[in-house]
Amino acid sequence: FAYAAYERDGRWSMRVVDRRAPAHAQEILAGDAGERVCPSVWTADGQDVIFTRSQVKPSSAGDATRLWAVNAAGGQVRLVGLTVDGLNEVRLSPDGHQISYDGGWPSQDVWLLDNVLSRLTP
Repeated sequence: FAYAAYERDGRWSMRVVDRRAPAHAQEILAGDAGERVCPSVWTADGQDVIFTRSQVKPSSAGDATRLWAVNAAGGQVRLVGLTVDGLNEVRLSPDGHQISYDGGWPSQDVWLLDNVLSRLTP
């Protein structure tokens, strides 16, 4: 599984834990204070973690959350190409061809996109 860990100074890291070796978490991505990240879902092939990333702002402002992907082995980080205020609850279809999410600010709508993740394959 993947999770985000935040330090007292606001810096964060995204870590992956293999269920076969749960005592060791591997850091695959890190960032500075002022950002909020949330791992959401794995790609169907298990190679990438899809996550949301936004700047921390007052709750009265939109947050322009972006959808990203990072290779779980600690490699390449890629912008998927979706930016939505209040983007959350990202879900991927079992075949990896559709993505659904909640989004909007201050109220939210439910959306479904086809083939948005095709950009992840080289």
